[in-house]
Amino acid sequence: MKRILQRGAVVLLCALLLGAVSCDKDDDGAAGGNGGAAVPDPEGTVMVQMRNANNGDTHVYPEEFKWKSTNYNTDPCYLYIDEADNLTCNSGDVICIGQVAGLGNIRERPEVGWADEAALLPGYGYILRASNIDAPDGYVYCRVYVVGYLTSTGGGIIGATVKYQSPFIPENLPAQE
Repeated sequence: MKRILQRGAVVLLCALLLGAVSCDKDDDGAAGGNGGAAVPDPEGTVMVQMRNANNGDTHVYPEEFKWKSTNYNTDPCYLYIDEADNLTCNSGDVICIGQVAGLGNIRERPEVGWADEAALLPGYGYILRASNIDAPDGYVYCRVYVVGYLTSTGGGIIGATVKYQSPFIPENLPAQE
């Protein structure tokens, strides 16, 4: 029951974020923000079919997506789909930015709303982050777009086809000195 309530809260958060993104008058695909008219996939886009934790548990290790601490210990981060079909990261945070036209339409990272997991939904965009002391703002990022679900012959969800890009540098990072 707790898992169902958590998933419902994540879906509600995604819906609220979608409403905030879609109401932005400057979000016409030419200005900042996320969304707008579809743009081509960025260079370095990778498409992969991932199985959820109940059906093979695919772990994807995006290039240069590594957690690094102040004592310079480094650990590769990976993304995966958990038992409840949530997108998650082993050593970082994830945020759903709502429905977008494709991977290239994920441009800016939100300031608030980061969580351990987010409900995986086709047509939605996500940003994952991991702490890294070498990064300008203390994080490295990966952007993810869910193309669609993978289903069993019985119709159950067994995973998803996703596109991702890493390293990803959000357009709205603070100016560096």
